[in-house]
Amino acid sequence: MKKYSVYSLLALGVVALSGCQDEEIVKPVNPAVTGEEITFGSSLYDAETRTIYGDLNEEGTAYPVYWEAGDQISIYCPQSNNTQRVLYSVTPQDPAKEYEVSEGVYAPGDKSKSEAVTKLDQNAPGLQWGAEEVHEFSAFYPADKILSSEQGVITAEIPVEQAPVEWKTTPNGTGTTYTGIANTDYAFMWAFNKHEKSKGGDVALKFRPWVTILDVEINGPADDREVKMSSVQLRSLSGETLTGRFTVDFKAVEENPNFYPTYAAVDDQGGAVRNQITIQLYDQSLNNGQGDFITLRKGDKIVVRFYLLPKDVNYDTSGEGRNDLEIRVAPFNSAVLTRTLNAQDGAVTGGILAHKVNKVILPPVSNEGANYWMSSLDPNIYVTELSLPGSK
Repeated sequence: MKKYSVYSLLALGVVALSGCQDEEIVKPVNPAVTGEEITFGSSLYDAETRTIYGDLNEEGTAYPVYWEAGDQISIYCPQSNNTQRVLYSVTPQDPAKEYEVSEGVYAPGDKSKSEAVTKLDQNAPGLQWGAEEVHEFSAFYPADKILSSEQGVITAEIPVEQAPVEWKTTPNGTGTTYTGIANTDYAFMWAFNKHEKSKGGDVALKFRPWVTILDVEINGPADDREVKMSSVQLRSLSGETLTGRFTVDFKAVEENPNFYPTYAAVDDQGGAVRNQITIQLYDQSLNNGQGDFITLRKGDKIVVRFYLLPKDVNYDTSGEGRNDLEIRVAPFNSAVLTRTLNAQDGAVTGGILAHKVNKVILPPVSNEGANYWMSSLDPNIYVTELSLPGSK
C-alpha cells in the first residue's frame, strides 16, 4: 500500500501587517482630499526583489514567508473618506537591528514583519478615515499583478507557461538537486480585517495563501544510466480549468472572517489552453552558458512548482473516481511518464488540496518504452500538502 502524509496549512503561509511608525508614513505634498490617513504595519517571508520563502521549519510542516523590500500590496476600504483603493510598499524589519516587541522588551528584526508600510505614490493621499466607525480592509499581494479591481472584486491571472526565473543547483548527499526557482508573481495572497476608527493605531492585516501550488520532485534513474529531460506538465484530462484569469470576491469573508473569499474563473479567453501547465526543464547556465536541458543521473533530482488557479476551499482530488489530474514527465526520445494525482489506494487518501502547497515526490525516471509509474512506486514515496506557497 502506498502511503501519503498530509500536513495541515499553518499560519506560516501568512502575512501580518503591524508596527509601522507614524513618522515613517510619507504625507502627500498636495493631497486631493485632506483628512487623517490610516496607517498600517506588516509581517511575512525573502529573496531579491519580491516576497520569497524560507527553509522548511523544524517540524517539517510549513515554509516561512518573508517580506522583501519593495513588495507591494493593494488595500481596499469602501468606508475611506477619499479614494477606496491605494497601493502600499512594504519595508521588512532588519534582522541586524532590534525592535520593541512589547513594552520594554526588544528582539532582533523579523523579515516576516514590517518596519514600515508606506504609500507607493508619496505625492498622493493614502486611505483616510471616513465617517463610519467600523472600516473594512481587503488587501491583496502582489499589487502589481492585479488586472482590474471594482467594488472590492479583484481580477488576476495565472499563465499556462510557468518557466522558472532561474535554476539553483545544490548537492543532496547522493547527487545534485536542480531547483527551478518559481516566479512568485503568482504566489497570490489575501488579507481582510475590520478596524474601529475610535481605537486608532495601525490596522493589522494577516495575509493567507490564495493559489493552489504543486511542488513536484522528479527523481533520477535507479541505475547508472543518464536520462536527459525535456519537460514536465500538469494536465487535466477532464478539461478542468487550471490557468487563466480569475476573480477574488471578499463578500464571504466580510460576512464571516473564518471564510475564504470566493473564487471564479473568467471565461473570456477564447480558445486558449487552460487545462494544462507546462514547465520546460531547460537551464541556460548549463553547457558553459550555452544552455541545455537537464540530464539526470542516479541520485539527482529536479524540483519545480506549478501555480494553479485558487480553487474552491473544499477542492480535493482524493475523491473516489478522480483519475483526471496527472503529471506528465517527458524525457528525450522516450515514452512520456505519467502519474495520476488522486492518491487513491484502498482506504488511504491524500489528493491535491486548495490553498496549499501539495508536495508530489515521483519515482525514478526511465527512458525505455512506456512507463506509467504506478507499478514502480516505492512505498516511501509521499504525496504531501504543505503550507509553502512558492519560492524565489
